[in-house]
Amino acid sequence: MSIHASIFRGEHGRTIYVDDRAQELIGPASAQIRVEDEPDLCPYPIVALTVELREGRYDVTELQVNADHGPPIAVRGLQTIRIPEIVRRGLRDEVTIRRTTEYGATTTGVSRDDEVPLVYLLARAVGDDPTKAVQEEFKMTTRQAAAQRVARARKAGRIPPTTRGAR
Repeated sequence: MSIHASIFRGEHGRTIYVDDRAQELIGPASAQIRVEDEPDLCPYPIVALTVELREGRYDVTELQVNADHGPPIAVRGLQTIRIPEIVRRGLRDEVTIRRTTEYGATTTGVSRDDEVPLVYLLARAVGDDPTKAVQEEFKMTTRQAAAQRVARARKAGRIPPTTRGAR
């Protein structure tokens, strides 16, 4: 069981999101994500997705499904592929945060305080439910616990304000 992302040469370091505090979420401009034997995410043994970053969102530009030793490819099966979660999990280790300090220096990396904002903002960029993504990533038992972590990150200025239900 695995999810693996391959980043195309020269495609690192593109801005996904920028806030008004000189903080950027940085990730690949395009990638191929391969999923093998992940029945919770996909009913097929092997799926490969190609994604491209377009206007701050990752769009799937190609989908390959291998149904050897699995169910036949059908519309109902394709509808059950959890594409946003696959893309989020595949790109998780390929995304980082870059900041410009008050003195003009640039720092790149993910601190402990950046973990929730990184998961939240990446989930938004792939069309996933951001609070649910935080809940899953940090293995929280309730959505309320995740919402509280998101609220703390938002209060600290690490996640932008939003309206209820917006993604």
